[in-house]
Amino acid sequence: MINKTRAAALSLGLILTFFLTGVDAREPMPNPAKEAKLQQLNNASVESAFSQLKAVDFLYDEEFLDEGIDRAFMSKKDEGVRFALRQIQSSRSPKDTTKAKDFYVAKRILQRFPDKSQRYLIEAYQAESPEIRKNAICVISGLPMNATIKRLLLRALDDKSFCEERLPDSVGDPLRVCDALYNEIVSQYGIPNVLRTIGTVHKMDVRDYHIGKLKALL
Repeated sequence: MINKTRAAALSLGLILTFFLTGVDAREPMPNPAKEAKLQQLNNASVESAFSQLKAVDFLYDEEFLDEGIDRAFMSKKDEGVRFALRQIQSSRSPKDTTKAKDFYVAKRILQRFPDKSQRYLIEAYQAESPEIRKNAICVISGLPMNATIKRLLLRALDDKSFCEERLPDSVGDPLRVCDALYNEIVSQYGIPNVLRTIGTVHKMDVRDYHIGKLKALL
């Protein structure tokens, strides 16, 4: 009787093990709410898709945002890139949350399609004001690294043009293009053993020291 009980328990254990292993091996169950949002992007206009991608669901989930960008723009990359480029070619205040969302989504679109965006971004960096150069180079820093991108980043780390306004409640000088780029590179690549963020509280010689240290690592 005991042997039969043990045999039954062993059999049940094997069945459960097989079942659970099969569940783990399967694809994750789709999220109906997320899938519905993705479906809405399939045939949306560029403007509508861009607006939808600024929803909280996308902004706080990078993987979901990238999937949304693919759904919205994979079949019309040129249109999506040109629309996104216009967003980074406009001014943005650190306190303007709407502009911040526009920039973030535009940045992800441009970085998602580097084959289409690299040339336009380089042109934007070369031709625009310091503020727009900052916007462009911070997007460029997230493109796949190649010789052209590396040369441009090294050059931009020498761009000492002020790219932000002096705010009434700020301490010290505003950030320069090279300062903003430093922060972007350190954040994106998680570079160890360097100052994490350059801020207005840092004096120019301190900023230049840390930028020089970063350049030596690139």
